[in-house]
Amino acid sequence: MLWHAKYPFTVRLEDYARKEDYHGPVEELLESDEALELAEKRLDQALTQEKNRSNESIGRTAWEEVLSFHAALAAAAKSGSLRLLRRLSKFEAERARMLLDGETAEGLITLAKRLGLRASYSQESPLTINWLYSERRGVLPRMLHYSMPVSDYLQVASRLEDPYWRLVNSLLLGGRVYMDAPTFKELLAARVMLHVEDLAEDYAELELPRLSELGRRMASRLEWGVLGEFDPDRIPGCIGEILERARVQASITPEEFYTIATFLANTNAPREYVEETLYSIGFRPRSVATILAEAILDVGRKYKPYTCKVLLEKNLCRECHGRGPLAIYWSIIRRGRGR
Repeated sequence: MLWHAKYPFTVRLEDYARKEDYHGPVEELLESDEALELAEKRLDQALTQEKNRSNESIGRTAWEEVLSFHAALAAAAKSGSLRLLRRLSKFEAERARMLLDGETAEGLITLAKRLGLRASYSQESPLTINWLYSERRGVLPRMLHYSMPVSDYLQVASRLEDPYWRLVNSLLLGGRVYMDAPTFKELLAARVMLHVEDLAEDYAELELPRLSELGRRMASRLEWGVLGEFDPDRIPGCIGEILERARVQASITPEEFYTIATFLANTNAPREYVEETLYSIGFRPRSVATILAEAILDVGRKYKPYTCKVLLEKNLCRECHGRGPLAIYWSIIRRGRGR
């Protein structure tokens, strides 16, 4: 029970509910007043980045902890907001990382296996490498007690953007990747983040109107809004002017392209819209626009459009005294919703 209170993402809600002698539909359980209250509490903490100390839980019992996690995840999955889901998954990963510092080696290996990683620990004969040199103490070794098959390692590393996790930066020997304790804990936390995002698929097709509404309400607190709510009629004038110039001239400068690409990526514009926009401003044939649209939506959110001040300095827009195209766009969207 204590394990599931700490790591509620390691058990399916249906399985845990049966242990608690609940045999009704999981939809009814998730739509209960108790689940709604717990989900809102968990999502609120995720949005405000409020971190729990390692000896605290969001729920008062293991049951409430498991229910709060799955209800919050279902709400995020049903909200249509990718950013809300990612914020929740990051929150769960950060919370798990804090708890991992208090785990034994056996506990770390148990969690790894429950997350699908065939990890092992060697206390007596760890892989040892020369790591640092000190004039006073000489060569300082690094003890690599943890390892896993390279295929398992890549299940996590291949989905992470940080180059730190690239295989070339790891110690690979005999088909296994070796790590010290801090690195292993960081990898487990990253696996938790990805695992939570994968679990969201379990709830995507369920009919959960109350949780859907909660998810949309929580997502509205995020700057990017809810996926699917992109409104081309509310694009700021500066973006519209850049697009119009590009269509008329059948060309676009690198700075104009950066502005358009980052704006579209950060406003949840549908791939079809991005593709059509690129095609209309001269990216031909259609296959070029398609490939470029996918690339923009894949990496575009790592970057933000220029601020209004920079756009003005680059002579890309009129003076409007705004903060930037994104801020202007979301302000227009919020006014349209009556907020």
